[in-house]
Amino acid sequence: MPARKTFRVSRGNSHLTVYPYGDGWRFAWRRTALDKWQYITRPTKDEAKATAEKTLEDIEQRGTIWTALPPARLAFHEAIERECSVADQEAVLQFLASRKKSSKVRDAVTRFLAWKMAGKDATPHLAQVKRDMDALAADFANVMLTDIQIGELEQWWTNRTGTAGPARKKAIRGYLVNFWRWALKDGIAGNEPTTLADRLPSIEAPKGKLEIFEPDELLFLLSIVERKWFPIVVLGAFEGIRPEELAPKEDNPKPRMRWEFIDWEWNVIRIPAEVAKTGRARIVPLHPVTRAWLEAAGAGPTWTGPICTENPTEVHPRATTVWGKALAKRFPERFTKWPQDALRHSYASYRNGVLRNLITVAEEMGTSEEMLHGHYHNPRTRQQGEAWFDLMPEGAATIAPWLDLKAG
Repeated sequence: MPARKTFRVSRGNSHLTVYPYGDGWRFAWRRTALDKWQYITRPTKDEAKATAEKTLEDIEQRGTIWTALPPARLAFHEAIERECSVADQEAVLQFLASRKKSSKVRDAVTRFLAWKMAGKDATPHLAQVKRDMDALAADFANVMLTDIQIGELEQWWTNRTGTAGPARKKAIRGYLVNFWRWALKDGIAGNEPTTLADRLPSIEAPKGKLEIFEPDELLFLLSIVERKWFPIVVLGAFEGIRPEELAPKEDNPKPRMRWEFIDWEWNVIRIPAEVAKTGRARIVPLHPVTRAWLEAAGAGPTWTGPICTENPTEVHPRATTVWGKALAKRFPERFTKWPQDALRHSYASYRNGVLRNLITVAEEMGTSEEMLHGHYHNPRTRQQGEAWFDLMPEGAATIAPWLDLKAG
């Protein structure tokens, strides 16, 4: 009897190998690389061949024929079988679904910016967000969002920051985190709980000194400031109103504070939503000290129009630079230049000295209690707070020549 030989049954580009097994014939098959091998044995060669052909037909109709795959593709599937546990399967499938849904960075940025700016007025902040995100879109234009690697994003972040300081680097990171979290919710940034941008190193921008004015320093400032800038100092120091609400820069489309917002009868200042930096209207008490200084400058219920028509940092020379030099000359141990935000810092600290209630102070200033703790709060005693709000013009040793104390 001639020796029985192994033979192959083929269908298209796939095949099964049938071999002698005892008195019969056998072949092995599996539907996918994740399945165990199955063995079929038949008593005769013809039966084994017919069964192998039917098995090939069934496999081809219902799934991939793994034995027919090119070596590289087969190695990939074997790696998946080796590395992917049953517990990992759902996560892998979710990633693949997200990968298919992911869009090119350029398209994703366009949709993100449309969402970010919907229904909002143009502001310098939003303009900066757009510039940075447009730069990301240009540099990764045709790259799929899910294909960007952490090293590539970190290098882009570093290049985009350039020679700017940590505050700028922190701001760019914030824009990226906001974008990637939006993309995660949209289903186009994978399915990891932590986004790519969140994995960028955290940046702690150094906090500036929480500088506030002492009473004699403020009185000196009030005696030298030009008449057109006088309301900025008074309303900043005694009301905590932001300079950008009183005098927005030219590239800021928001309207500015007007004299009509001061209710002289009910002693309040009503700041409408369209003027407030946060977009939320607020009411600030018109303190007697504020009223006294403004009335000495001639202001009153009949005054209308913008309180300030230009920003003190956009004139030449900068008004704040001039003030800073004057303060440094008069108080060399305290100042070397204009103390940024010191007027608003002063209001927060002295007002809380009186109230001992940061929630109320935050409401008056249009900010949050957390922000006050981190950026504006330089604690003062009740006595110091009361003394601050008792700095009436009549008690000043020197006043500006154009002030009229009889007006009050």
